[in-house]
Amino acid sequence: MYFKNPIKKEDAKLINKILDARKVKRNMKEVAKIEKMTLEEAIKKYGQEGEFYTKFCEFSKHKTIVDINTPPKGVPGLYCPFCIEADDNDNFIIVDTFPTEDTEFVHYEYAHWIQWLIDKILKPMNYDIADFQDIYYNYEEWNMSYKICVKNNVVSVYDIIISYSTSDSFSKIQNN
Repeated sequence: MYFKNPIKKEDAKLINKILDARKVKRNMKEVAKIEKMTLEEAIKKYGQEGEFYTKFCEFSKHKTIVDINTPPKGVPGLYCPFCIEADDNDNFIIVDTFPTEDTEFVHYEYAHWIQWLIDKILKPMNYDIADFQDIYYNYEEWNMSYKICVKNNVVSVYDIIISYSTSDSFSKIQNN
């Protein structure tokens, strides 16, 4: 996914730090104490349940963590499947980080993560995603996949059913 307007290198670095951190529900009173700020300041900077707080995200119990296995309200999951990288022309793009050849981990919340990324990070920083569409496959059920479209920063999802004929060719039928 490309940006409509060029993204600054320092913004890409900050966004990646947020996207890379495990999203865990936080005790914002403890976050405020650690960061030496008021509760209101901590919530404004890091979110209602700490969705933008990037410290102490490892798999250990820390006094800021309410539940290591529960994401903050409104966050699609514990891990974001995207990061920002530079392409061959040094333009920053959003790329899918799952699945890789090294892992069988499959991410199922792409559309929700894209909308969360747009609404919670990119729009407030005055960035827009260029219109795009891509197909994501459900690796557990190859006959059910979906197409994600982004137009004017709104995400739409369409189911795709893949039907196989006896001649081993297949056709894609889009359900709207």
